[in-house]
Amino acid sequence: MQDVSQSFARLVYALAEASRRGDSGTFFVTTDDQRSVRIGMEEGQLCHCSLRGAGGLAAWEMLLHCGIARFALQKNSYFPFREIDRFEHESALSALEPELSLAFMTPVRPEIQPEPIQGDNDHGTEQAANTIEGGEARTGKKVSKVRYYRGFPVKE
Repeated sequence: MQDVSQSFARLVYALAEASRRGDSGTFFVTTDDQRSVRIGMEEGQLCHCSLRGAGGLAAWEMLLHCGIARFALQKNSYFPFREIDRFEHESALSALEPELSLAFMTPVRPEIQPEPIQGDNDHGTEQAANTIEGGEARTGKKVSKVRYYRGFPVKE
């Protein structure tokens, strides 16, 4: 099993989240010894990595053992990478520990839309129609609102 730092695991989970959303752009990473790393992502697929003159899968494997100080995704920004920085998404995942690579394979949760209220429901529709924001039900009475002018209540 590889010795992977906790900070690298946080980076992997952030990459996995961006991957599941299908993001494109460049992750800018700073290691704890102040080295700069760039990771490219196209439509949710890891595709580039550069670190200390190394590129591609070699740079990715070097990154496995670095402590990560901070990172940020610059969405839809494409910074120039060298051809040797390119690698396949699947080969990057295979270099990770199994539990970290599973983060990329978790499907995106579908957004659940609330079901519309059925018209033939005698109480549910009426109750929903009588509900206003704030959770208060309409009583049919005119509600007097108290307004304030310079800190004093004023009735209309």
